[in-house]
Amino acid sequence: MKNPRENFQALGLALDPNKKRVENTDTSHPAFIGYLEKVANSFVQKDRKPVTDFEERYMELLIKKFGDNVKKMARDIELNSMQYTEAQLRKLLEKYRLWQEMKAADEEEA
Repeated sequence: MKNPRENFQALGLALDPNKKRVENTDTSHPAFIGYLEKVANSFVQKDRKPVTDFEERYMELLIKKFGDNVKKMARDIELNSMQYTEAQLRKLLEKYRLWQEMKAADEEEA
């Protein structure tokens, strides 16, 4: 069993960062490679829905009444109960359209 100092040295890290740094250029160590792979995999975008169920239903109602006219959507205080601005509705509409395309593509594959 290794002690912390040996573990740090094996990874090329300094146990005490205030002491003079010892260069270790060996990046082929399995622990280092495993760490890098773990970090890289954490940045992989997961398949997730770009809109919530609430946003999806919200936009369905607004689109049913106004089509793509975000200006009218923003002014309707009954359907636009969250009082989204035109810019917010435009972004939400874009995400909603993306979600619809993703669903259509998934249905074609199935």
